[in-house]
Amino acid sequence: MNKENLIVSSRFVESWEKTPRERLVPEIISLFKETHRQADNYHLLSINGKIVDPETRQEVNIDRTSYIGKSEGKHFDKLEKWADENSQGNAVWISPMCDGIYPCNKIIFYQIAYSFGSMEKSLLNHVILFDSPKNHCLKIANKIDPQFESLENPEELRNKLIVVDDEFNIASLLAAMLSQENTFPTPSLATISYFVDLIHQGQNSKFIATEMQKRGIVGEHSISCKRSPSTYSNYMDTRALVLNFSTVEGQSDKYGSLQFTCNSCGRINTRPLNTLLTNCQHCNADVRC
Repeated sequence: MNKENLIVSSRFVESWEKTPRERLVPEIISLFKETHRQADNYHLLSINGKIVDPETRQEVNIDRTSYIGKSEGKHFDKLEKWADENSQGNAVWISPMCDGIYPCNKIIFYQIAYSFGSMEKSLLNHVILFDSPKNHCLKIANKIDPQFESLENPEELRNKLIVVDDEFNIASLLAAMLSQENTFPTPSLATISYFVDLIHQGQNSKFIATEMQKRGIVGEHSISCKRSPSTYSNYMDTRALVLNFSTVEGQSDKYGSLQFTCNSCGRINTRPLNTLLTNCQHCNADVRC
């Protein structure tokens, strides 16, 4: 049982008490997918120059009270303007790790698209986390666009929006690198509705988080953002596919080597730092000791 996940999930539950029901359902699904390391693509809408939550039709706002929030707010303003002024396109945001807030680095790939039927302009989002050193963000940025070669501080990337051409397809390339097949079924709507009701009834957050863990909504994998989310401002913190870009051969953590061979298929598995795997990333065989 991941005790840290229980604590962080409890904080989320506390912040969700007044979250609209239609927004809370995808938030719970997102928590499930992240703690089970399942990819979770999501979308927002671009309407009249504003980025809007498709579930509640409310504008997405960024908490700008902190240094990090102000930097992310500048990025978000650029994203909002870019989405409004273009009919198509792709862009990238690189968010370096930050002690006490973001335990690892993060990339979000954006693509302008249109909702089927209504033809509303949508902003497709694909989030990838990676646990290499913070300076690795600079190398990735420079590889995407050489103009960032002169940057020395990874924090300078936090307020940037990197617009790329139509041929840029690193999102699918990086996603393909994570070959782990996860067979955990998404919780039923009845199960999710049960927890939505508990949250809106004001039940104890630790009790709800414990029940979520018992019923399989909260998994064993760590949650990428440790701070409590605030409604409509947490889109850049969640819904993540986790990859490990660090050179792990020969490296180890408190559990031992980060790499091991599956006894069933003979292929090498690579663990995220300080996290155990339950199934082989290639054949899904049980690899627990």
